[in-house]
Amino acid sequence: MISNKQRLIWKLSIAVPFTAVIMIAVLLFIVGITDDYSVYDKRTDYKVSSVKPDERKEINKADTPIGVAEEYTFRLNDSIRPDTFFSFYSSHHYVNVYLGKELVYSKGPADKSIIKTTGSSWTNVPVYEEDSEKTVTVELIPVYDNYRNRTIDFYLGNKYDIFEEQMRKDIPQIILCIIAVFVGVAIIVAELMNRIKKNSVKGMIFLGVFSILIGLFRITDARFAPFIIESKSSFLFYITMCAQLLCVIAFAKGVRPMLKSGSRMVMDIYCVFMSAVTIVQIIMQFAAYADLREYMFLNHVIILFGIIMYVGCLIYDRIRNHERVLSRLSTYTSIILIIGVTADIVVFYVTRTSSGLIFSLLAMLMYVFVAGLKLQTRQIDREKQLTEGRIALMMSQIKPHFIYNTLGSVEQLCEIDPEEAAFLVHNFAHYLRGNFSELDNPKPIRLSKEIEHTRNYVSIEQVRFPDIMVIFNLKSEDFRLPALTVQPLVENAIKHGLMKREKGGTVVISSYETASEYCVSVEDDGAGFNVGSMFDNEKSIGLRNIGERLRIMCEGKLSVDSVPGRGTKVVISIPKAVG
Repeated sequence: MISNKQRLIWKLSIAVPFTAVIMIAVLLFIVGITDDYSVYDKRTDYKVSSVKPDERKEINKADTPIGVAEEYTFRLNDSIRPDTFFSFYSSHHYVNVYLGKELVYSKGPADKSIIKTTGSSWTNVPVYEEDSEKTVTVELIPVYDNYRNRTIDFYLGNKYDIFEEQMRKDIPQIILCIIAVFVGVAIIVAELMNRIKKNSVKGMIFLGVFSILIGLFRITDARFAPFIIESKSSFLFYITMCAQLLCVIAFAKGVRPMLKSGSRMVMDIYCVFMSAVTIVQIIMQFAAYADLREYMFLNHVIILFGIIMYVGCLIYDRIRNHERVLSRLSTYTSIILIIGVTADIVVFYVTRTSSGLIFSLLAMLMYVFVAGLKLQTRQIDREKQLTEGRIALMMSQIKPHFIYNTLGSVEQLCEIDPEEAAFLVHNFAHYLRGNFSELDNPKPIRLSKEIEHTRNYVSIEQVRFPDIMVIFNLKSEDFRLPALTVQPLVENAIKHGLMKREKGGTVVISSYETASEYCVSVEDDGAGFNVGSMFDNEKSIGLRNIGERLRIMCEGKLSVDSVPGRGTKVVISIPKAVG
């Protein structure tokens, strides 16, 4: 049974990520519809090719974000062709381009903007024949200290040549990103169809969202992407950062169903923590105190820690439970995921660029396939287990001797009390219908329906044993539980409790609720038994079946308290969050 603490953490793991998603949506909306940086561009035609600077120097400038600016000087040759551009790619730099002494291009933060950075972008400045022999001066102002002294490639020629070149370099990354988005959409569509059929698989929606966010995160980070939306490079950057933050939250929610109760709580705590970190970062962004980019190292540490923690939980659960091939496969795939993410993070800090890194993308895609397979297999096993349980329970209820005894009672009543015989046949027919209908009912039913089935059974037994008293004390009925749970308990109370007494006895069926649970109790004053030996007794198979169905279908539990010679009390407890 889930404790109140676990339930609170679970609720927080829903509410806090939802808040983070809303805040990210607001941030992206604001960045998307507003001018995220100002651009001054005197040239209206755009063109591009490749050159080395004649001079590079770093100068101190107090009015810049980190107090320095980098200046590159070029001298154009005397053979400028038509449709030529002076182009270069920069990450998190403000840009000023001078042709001679004239400022022809400038990119920097807009007034009153909530963002510092212009993201990663291409600068494409057209040059004409009359610009031959002129000097081009490029002033790059780093927004963050770790982007200082970056290697910048400069080109002179047609700008679409560079676009085609970057596309070729990024093809592996583009293909994998498209596959990730396609897989995510396919998973979500399949799960929505499952929900229509009332055959939902927990975690699949989040797994699909995780796959989509991976694709968005990596494709918006590719070098070719700013060519597509040249005027919104910072918007692309914030999509990258927000997708990275959200995919971790989706990952934590998607893998939760694969874990056991204690490990689930660990992932819920991690999900709440990551969501809270995201919310704080968004608040800092809104306040223009710090950009999301400034927390990248912290986010990388938290992401890597979360994946390692998940694999630890997975291994811990495997040690405590029987090992299966699919469990081993998911563990190995998770380890590959750690290796892939770690490799990309290390390469990023060594090369200072994340474009073209596909180790984590490959590992994540592999993990999505295996995790989806595992979730689907678990659902199939769960449905098979429930079906077998329903059949076994139904067959255990319809025992030949019970049918024979009931028909014998009908035969006797037909001669002495035909009306009572008709009433008994009516109740017996409803009893049989209730048992057989359970074969086609994989979902919990309302307590009122289960009580109706129980009353039919009690009325049949009271014809044969009139000294048996059954009392219904129902204070709460507005919840659901698996069918054939209360009636078998009442049958056990009569058969194994009251019938072992010299005279009849009493069975009290109660329903009530606590602050966190709905409860149903079946209490008798019969013979009682030793609870310690209950699960060694073949006659307790029905109780074990009921307990297992309660656990699987509604996270409930079955508790038994019995004293030999004094009676037995069985209590069904169902969390309110489920019932």
